Formats: sequence, C-alpha cells, structure tokens
Amino acid sequence: RPEQCKSIAFPALGAGGLGYLVPDVADGTIQAINKFKKSGRKTSLSSISLVMFDPSHIAPFNKSLKSGPSASNSGGSSGVLVVGSVTVTVEKGDATKKKVDAIVSNILPDLDMGSAAMSKNVAAAAGSNVQSELNNLKASRTVNPGEVCSTTAGNLPSKKIIHAVLTKASSVASARKFVQDTVIKCLMEANKLGMTSLAMPALGAGGLGFPVAECAEGTLSGIYEFVEQNSGKNSLKSVVLLMFDDAHLPPFQAAVKQRRSWSTPGVAPSASFDNSDDGAGASAPEDELSGNAAAEEMERVKQDRRKRVRGRQADGFDEQEVYFKLIGPSQQAVQAVTSQINKIIKDTLKTVRVTDSNIQLLSDQDDRTIKKLAEANGVLTSYAGDDTIILCGHKLYVSTIETEILKSGETNRLKIESKGTEQLLDAQRKATAKAKAERDEMAKDKNVLKLPDHWTAAGKKNFVLHDLAASDSEYQHAVQLFNKTCNTPVTKVQRVENPKLYRIFKAKEKSLGEEPCSAVTRTLELFHGSQDDALTQIYIQGWDKNYAGVNAVFFGRGNYFARDAHFSMNYAKHKPGTTTRRMILASVLIRDIVVGTNDLKAPPQRSTNPLDGRVSATVNDINNPTIYVTYEESQSYPAYVLTING
Repeated sequence: RPEQCKSIAFPALGAGGLGYLVPDVADGTIQAINKFKKSGRKTSLSSISLVMFDPSHIAPFNKSLKSGPSASNSGGSSGVLVVGSVTVTVEKGDATKKKVDAIVSNILPDLDMGSAAMSKNVAAAAGSNVQSELNNLKASRTVNPGEVCSTTAGNLPSKKIIHAVLTKASSVASARKFVQDTVIKCLMEANKLGMTSLAMPALGAGGLGFPVAECAEGTLSGIYEFVEQNSGKNSLKSVVLLMFDDAHLPPFQAAVKQRRSWSTPGVAPSASFDNSDDGAGASAPEDELSGNAAAEEMERVKQDRRKRVRGRQADGFDEQEVYFKLIGPSQQAVQAVTSQINKIIKDTLKTVRVTDSNIQLLSDQDDRTIKKLAEANGVLTSYAGDDTIILCGHKLYVSTIETEILKSGETNRLKIESKGTEQLLDAQRKATAKAKAERDEMAKDKNVLKLPDHWTAAGKKNFVLHDLAASDSEYQHAVQLFNKTCNTPVTKVQRVENPKLYRIFKAKEKSLGEEPCSAVTRTLELFHGSQDDALTQIYIQGWDKNYAGVNAVFFGRGNYFARDAHFSMNYAKHKPGTTTRRMILASVLIRDIVVGTNDLKAPPQRSTNPLDGRVSATVNDINNPTIYVTYEESQSYPAYVLTING
C-alpha cells in the first residue's frame, strides 16, 4: 500500500518444502483475499494473481476459486480411503512399533538387511533370526528386483515381515509402474499368508529417490488393482501406509483425497480399461525418434496435450447433490421406496477409468467434443493423467463416451502413422547404415566391451560378489596395496563382477582417450570408504555424485578416492553391532588434473574453447596427489570389496 502497488502475485505459500496440503493452502489463500475484499479498506490494488510454479497446484486453486473454500479442513479424513473391503489409511509412524499382522520392509537384491536404511532399522528391532531366515532363503533361490519374500517378524509386534526387493528405476513412469507392481505382490503375499492388516512404507521414496508423488500414485494404483482382482477372496481388511518421513505425508494424503473423489464413498471405481498392447507408451530411444517423423509427431502431440490437461488433473468431479423428499403412509413404506431408489442408482451408476496410450494423442477439439457429449448425457469427466480420463454417470452413456474416446485416440494414431510412413522408411534406411558403421567401428576395437576372461560364468551374466581365496594373486595384490599405509587385518577380499558397470567403465575409457588432450589416460587403483549401506549401493548401482558433501567437499563436489588406504579408513564405517568394516578398491580413469576447490560442481574447462572439454579430475596436490575427485560415474569401477576387522 505505501508503494501504491496496482497488482500483486502470490505463490502457493507453504505447499513446497513445508509440505502443506495444496487444497488447504488454496482455501486459506482465497479466504484471506475475500476477507481483504470485504474489509472495505482503501487500496490501490486492482489485480491479484495466483502464480503456480508446480502445475499440479493449479487445479486445487481453480476449484477453490470456483466453489469457494471448503467447509471442512482436509485433515482427519484426508488420510482414509475405502477400497472395496479394504480400508486404507495414511499415518506417520515407525513400522517396527505398529501392531499389525504384517509389515512391508524394503531390501536390496543382496537380501542384506544392513544395506538399506529401513531394513537396517527393522533388523535392529526384530533381532538376528530374521537375517538368518533371509540367508537360508538366498542359499535356496534368487530373489530378483520387484519380487517379494516373507519371514517371521522376530521381536516385532507383528507376525510377519514381507521383504520387497527394490532397485533403481530408469524413469519417473517406470518408477510408478515398479512401485505399483511391487505393492500388488506385497498384498498378494499378505493375502496368501492370511494376514488381515498390513503396514507399508513409501516404497522407493527413500534411498532410491523415487518422486514421492509417483510412489503414492503407484501404491494406490496397486491397492486398487489388487482389490479388483481378488474380490471375495481377500483376507486383508486394513492397509496402513506408514510414513517414517514427515515430508512423505502430504503427497500420500493428497493422492488419497483425489481417489476419494473418483467414486461413491466406500465403493472402488467399478471398472478400469486398458486397451494398450504390451509395451505401448514406452518411449523409443532418442536416436530412433530423430529419424521417425511419425514418432516425432506423436511425441509433439503428447507434449502439447500434457500442457493442456495438466491444469485440469486431479480436481475430481464437480459433484452436485440431489435431494429426494419422500412422503408416505408409513415409515416402512418410505424405507421401501428409499431402498428401491438406492438400488436403481447402484445398478445404473458406473465409474470407469479409461486408460489408453492413444489418449495422449487427442486434440483440443477432441477434448471439447468429448466434454460436450458427456455434458449432454449427464456424465461427469475428470483427468487423471496424460493417458487417463475418468467417467462417471449412467452406464449406457458412460460406455458410449468410453468408445468415442478410444475411437478418437486410435483415429489420431493412424493418421499420424500414415503421415510418417515414407519418413519412417527413410529413417530405417539411415538407421541400417548407421548400425553397420557402428558394427564396423566395434570390430576395430572388439575388446572394449568384452568382460574379463577370469570372471565367473555367473558374473558374466548378472551381478556377482565373488569371494577370492587368500592364495589368489588378486587377493594378495589388494592386501599389499592396503598394507602400504594400514596394518589392520584384511579378512576378506571380494571381486565385483558387475557386467553393466564394467561395460560403462570400459566405454568411458575409450571415449576419454579420444578427447583432445596431450596427457595419457591412466587407470589408477584407489581406495574409497563410506557408510556400509552406501557401499553396497555403489558396487551394485555405481557411484552417484549427487551424494557429494556427505563427508566433505574440499576439492570439488564429486566422488572422492584416496591413494592411501589409511585415509579412506577414516570414512569406512563399522557395520552396526560389529567390529568389521568394508572398503572399495576401485579402478579410476585419470588423464589431466588440476587442484580442486570446494565450489566446483564439475571440473574446469581445458581451454577457452568448449570443444576441448573438461579436465578429467581435480586433486589435492598437483605434484603429489593423494586425493582424486571425479565427476562422472562412468569414470570409476568398484573392482574389489575389502573387509577389515578393526
């Protein structure tokens, strides 16, 4: 007011890092603006803008503007959802203290409960018998990522622990699908065991870093699908989504609140539709899209549609209440008619999730036509993603509109594909020529991606941590390097046989040698110490410089390696409750180096010409480097894991 401002813009205050529920923020903001308007104060303001940085915040604000702030707070019931015979609740708490029949705990593929934060917490509370059961299971069969297994619960108040084997996802979409499939398997395992109540965490939202909102959507989708597939043969009555982290509560509560708007209270959506072929909707690699006009056009249409529907997602239906006033000769007669009305509504009302990859290809005109057809027939519509439209209304009209949606999407797909046929053929010819050139290039250097001959047969196919005998030359070499600066006993040396990481490392070795630089590429053997659970993540999935800064960043914000084992011993932490700790002996690609500083997020450029690229690493001393910092995960390979007693 002192500056005589004519306009002001507000964000969704508190809906970001503070984790306030967006509907509550919207209601509070609109209430405050209305209160200011009604106060009669003299003001220079003529315009108030609500500006959303996150597109998912738009719908709740639009709804609050349209209907006015809701009468009830979103707390309390915001974390409760009834799906068929199962009651789903969202709570804050610790799974090790929850009195339920079974809990779900995440675990890495090595089935070591000390490798992940939650399973480590569960192991500490449950006792050693649970890990012993897992060890016996591991000896008898392989449990792959995405699968589950169960054990007794040891000292916990629950009866069983269902262990969900998790791993990293390649994309946001695959993360949601991975969580959904894993949740279904957890519920099936609980049902097979006859459990009536289950507590489940935000699977994937911890160390694996899946977006929490995607975890919430994947979890609830999995629960819906399980209930639908197991109607009448399900022992589960209660599923508690138990959040250990406060920041995980709002996304799960918001997802539950959205789902409640999909259907009549207490009734799960009556049908779902998925007309996509296996693999439909999966993104093609960029080098394939670049020559495929049809695929590029489809991607452009999908992106355009994403922008259009984003503001309309997750806002539910604009429901209208209808009241019947019944007058009759007796209470019994009125109740009879009431029952008949309820039966008619139940028999005729239908809620459908229409999910199809071709929905992403609908034009703005298609959306308007579908909306008009729905309104004319009294059918409510709501968007639940780029490829999903929810319909609610008379079952005959819902089926008609569902058919129209699928037909329009298929028509658009055929148009785009036919338009790009000639371009596609041309792209295929170019791709064939490119593939031949690549094969010829690989033939010149066929050993680049070849796995070492001395690896085990199993290690050449999948990840293996191979125990070396003390008589092996590799074992003795690793211990000799360690003993140069440390006298602590080495009790075990394991060779890391990880085909994926090794091939990435060898490809980087080749590309680094082709960069414009006079220095020769060297492969150094350097040590790396860390928390034991982080160490497991490294030799399975590789280094991640996003975790830089956990200990120190004196010479750059990258991955740290030491020439001397005694330096890495300072960061190699003991396994909980033991006197042992582990350390990695890594193969690290080094070419040119410079002294690093604590503000570097990437190594400096070699020259003023960007084409010359960046130096390979930063160090603590240019003349006698003992600490090396790399900034690309592919630049190092975790060759050996040393177990030290002391």
